[in-house]
Amino acid sequence: MLKYYIVDAFTDHPFGGNPAGVVLLDEQEFPNEELMQRIAAELRYSETVFVKQHSSGEFNLRYFTPKGEVDLCGHATIAAFSLLHKKGMAVNHCLCHTRVNDLDHPSPPPQVVSTGLPDIILPLPSVKILDNLQPNMEAITALTSRLNAVSLHPFALADDGHTAHVRDFAPAWGIPEESATGTANASLTHYLATHGIIAAGDHSFLQGEAMGRPSVVATQLSPDGSIRVGGTAAIVAEGRLFV
Repeated sequence: MLKYYIVDAFTDHPFGGNPAGVVLLDEQEFPNEELMQRIAAELRYSETVFVKQHSSGEFNLRYFTPKGEVDLCGHATIAAFSLLHKKGMAVNHCLCHTRVNDLDHPSPPPQVVSTGLPDIILPLPSVKILDNLQPNMEAITALTSRLNAVSLHPFALADDGHTAHVRDFAPAWGIPEESATGTANASLTHYLATHGIIAAGDHSFLQGEAMGRPSVVATQLSPDGSIRVGGTAAIVAEGRLFV
């Protein structure tokens, strides 16, 4: 079984731009050329790109029109890059090998973003790397203080129903790690939208897994760029303070 996508390149909206077929290969090698040609002819787009992962952040690409293989295609490459980023397969860096040359596509850089409180948004290549972080609290304190940010907010894009998995470290404010952060995930939503990684709509961020307190922070990105943050809550205690 082969998994394929139809991706509209050079646009933020479905049914705009230039469509391309993108076939993601898992563990298998490239299919034989006859089969790839038949798939491209069946999809009927000007180009269909077949993508095989070579190593972490590194891929081999082959391009087919409905009539034959070509060395390179611009809009199909953009479609492939975009899909790999949105699937969380190439967040920090993406190197693609084609028949003519290697294409190097850096991911968006770390950035301070504020939607009320400034946070350092840090993209990571995978959820596994995010989960295995061993944060240096002294270094994070120094970094956030120098950049006048509240927290360091690393994330990894996901393909499990959530937009991304995230963690949040604010040791300068006495919070080594936080299990749910509304303002930081609003900043992350803005960051992802600014860099063309997500579109307007509903998004969710899974946080707190490393603390044993998984939390889902929901955001809603409007077409005008405004962001809403929401979620559910559970009452666990009630008491009185005699002060």
